Amino acid sequence: MSHAPLPRQQSSSPALAQLFADYFALQQVCTPEQYDEIYKMRYQTYCEEFGYDIYHHKMRERDEYDRFSLQCLLRLQSTQTAAGSIRLIIPPSHKRGMLLPFEQHYSQAFYRNLINPDTLPYGCYCEISRMVIPKEFRQRHGEHLSPRGVINDLSTEMTDQQRKFPFITIGLYLAALSLFIQSQLSIVFLTMEPKLVRRLDQFGIYLTQASQVIDHHGQRAVYFATRDSLLMDISHFRQDYRGFFFFINDCLRTYP
Repeated sequence: MSHAPLPRQQSSSPALAQLFADYFALQQVCTPEQYDEIYKMRYQTYCEEFGYDIYHHKMRERDEYDRFSLQCLLRLQSTQTAAGSIRLIIPPSHKRGMLLPFEQHYSQAFYRNLINPDTLPYGCYCEISRMVIPKEFRQRHGEHLSPRGVINDLSTEMTDQQRKFPFITIGLYLAALSLFIQSQLSIVFLTMEPKLVRRLDQFGIYLTQASQVIDHHGQRAVYFATRDSLLMDISHFRQDYRGFFFFINDCLRTYP
């Protein structure tokens, strides 16, 4: 993966990044033990807690796309407990024609007059998927309803009652977006709940809706962004958000 430099602007306030770093360690997954930890966490959340009817084996949830994915793992600093994961699926050159998950599940709901994956060059786009947060890290009211958590408050003035573990969801999505930007691919697709997209809007990440909202493990739609649009969004982040993004980015740049 090419680690192209991102356009770093003025030095940013470390407050939000430090708040996150005080709780968590983020890394790009590179060992069999780390992958196994992710698959077990996904099984416990998707299959045991939410009862999703998806393939699993020996209490591990994985699929054909994991072989072609870059994955991030978040750990709680104090105990090294897994606190979340996310992956970026990059279509391999030897699998031309392989459909990504959003193409399989949302084909009838896609706004093809806006963007049509069938006409995009193979290998120019990727997908962020399988974002998961264990239930013990989804602390606030309403977060138990989704394995991905929610972001109701983007204030850095947070009490323990408001958020025991701050910014897990946004941190994981920033990690996947950082990997996408470094990959040099052109377009990234995501399937997400509209309420989560609105929270990303608050942060300054602007996604474009590419499908109708359908019921697929909850009310979700396909969204997309281009590499150039994300770089523009990042350049306009407010200072503490930009500092948070570059902290996330630097965590991942220390791994292969």
